[in-house]
Amino acid sequence: MKKLSNSLIRSVLTSECQYFIKLQMDGVKSDPTPAMTNGLIIEHQMIGSTMTGEEPHLPLLKNGALSKVEKDLRDRADYVKSLFPAMGIEILSVQDFIQNDEFAGHIDFLGKVKSKKAIVDIKFSGAKLYDNYFGWPYDLTEKLSEDEFQSVLYPYIMKDAEGEFLPFYYLLIGKTWIRFVKVEFGQDHLDYFLKVADDVRNRIDRMTFEPLKDYNACNSCILRSKCDKTTLVPGVEVVEL
Repeated sequence: MKKLSNSLIRSVLTSECQYFIKLQMDGVKSDPTPAMTNGLIIEHQMIGSTMTGEEPHLPLLKNGALSKVEKDLRDRADYVKSLFPAMGIEILSVQDFIQNDEFAGHIDFLGKVKSKKAIVDIKFSGAKLYDNYFGWPYDLTEKLSEDEFQSVLYPYIMKDAEGEFLPFYYLLIGKTWIRFVKVEFGQDHLDYFLKVADDVRNRIDRMTFEPLKDYNACNSCILRSKCDKTTLVPGVEVVEL
């Protein structure tokens, strides 16, 4: 079976369409949404790379110049990066592909935080600081959920190479705010994650990979443009009175 990634685990847990899972396992990539593109611009400006190796852009103006939105994103990234020395952050390598016998993933950057080696994941949020747990849509103080699996998965993968669990940080960047969040977890969190991963493997083994055949689900699917089984016309819904 294909090694599990953070995105594949989340898709199995949240998607009703098994064909979507097949496409993802086959390596089909989605077209980035505007929000995803914003995050990729921030990421590329800060570390000089994205997972795809491509430099992301928003649509250019008619004269070929960058839009104000993109300029603002790049300026924001430059400002945050300028704080790295004062925050004790040093970049060692970017976009490393990591794997062990069970899992695989991409690290935004491997670095040092206050001279200690660490994994850092960059996230851009359009939320305001006091929206959704201080600008981040997931409550990192609550029980581990599929939205926090990454913070356990990457240190677990890296443990074989490093001999220890490296600290994991989210660098959360808003338009006017910054949060640098260190996620600490215990053996119970790791055990829970590995149990969920086993459940995900079992679900995949039982899948027939049939499409959902739901017009509205297909219409909002991030792989719609790449899918050869998209439902293009709404079907009849029968309601019995």
